[in-house]
Amino acid sequence: MNNIGRNDPCPCGSGKKYKKCCLEADVLTTAQSNPASQVNQELSKAFAGQQFESLDDMQVFAEHKIQQMNEAPRDELGGFSPSQLHTLLNYPLEEQQLIRWQSTISNQALNAAPVWVVFDALRTYLSEHNAKATAKGNLPRALVKFVLDQYVERFDTDFRLERVNKEEDFRELNITRLVLELAGLIRLHKGHFTLTKKALSLTDSELFKLLLTTYQEKYNWAYEDLYPELNFIQSAGWYSLVALHRLNGQAINKMAFAEDFVRVFPMLLDEAEGNAYKSPQDCITNSYSIRTIERFWEFFGFVRLEGEIFTQGYRKTMVTMPLLHQIFVFPQE
Repeated sequence: MNNIGRNDPCPCGSGKKYKKCCLEADVLTTAQSNPASQVNQELSKAFAGQQFESLDDMQVFAEHKIQQMNEAPRDELGGFSPSQLHTLLNYPLEEQQLIRWQSTISNQALNAAPVWVVFDALRTYLSEHNAKATAKGNLPRALVKFVLDQYVERFDTDFRLERVNKEEDFRELNITRLVLELAGLIRLHKGHFTLTKKALSLTDSELFKLLLTTYQEKYNWAYEDLYPELNFIQSAGWYSLVALHRLNGQAINKMAFAEDFVRVFPMLLDEAEGNAYKSPQDCITNSYSIRTIERFWEFFGFVRLEGEIFTQGYRKTMVTMPLLHQIFVFPQE
């Protein structure tokens, strides 16, 4: 993989660029082959000096040792075992062992999430008013103003929101609208935005789960920035959430947390191209910090970013919020 450029033709012969075809799968394979190589070395050591009466005995011994090694936590894997890492990277939430969805979630808990406050206000407006799309196909100004008022009432405003006149000025609303469309919760019908039957039939807990899984699995995290696609960051969402849980509420510098992610998955450095201003390491850590921590976790109410404004520490300290454990259960933790 190291000898193939991101913009080179994919070696699989599809005719697509490597970054648009097999690069993400190769990154995932490399992530899992590194621990496998170490398991092979440790297995060879375990066999040294052993004597077996039959091939069956040797097979039983090997299987037992492999199971032990696959279930043993490894520091280089972020404190996870190879088996845990494989599940976190490859399976949907319903099949995860280290993270599960809470069976019930209170409305009070949901109201701590900015994305939910935006959605709930939008849902209220669409239930009571017509919402004719603008010429660009965006939400009408009256709806934008209604959602903005609800948002500002719930959260401290900032200078950005003082200049909101249209949907594009209000990032939280714009992204929520895109996610709702991907989730099939709103649609544009005869020039008007309406709630779908799905939006009207699901419970609030089910709706929040759909918002979260749609954002993680369908929404394009690279939509808002100029960093490389780096799709693996998005694919590692369950890993990152369990790693966040393992902080046990400890405040941490968000860039240190992002750097630890790169330490566990160093093959990502092959996916990023440095320049005169940023190294591949900087590219990955900045992208992870922006996409995972700021745009995902903060938007969904899982973390709060602290630090005095007009200082180098502004919004650098990450604090886990109670909502994380009101939304998820961490069974084996």
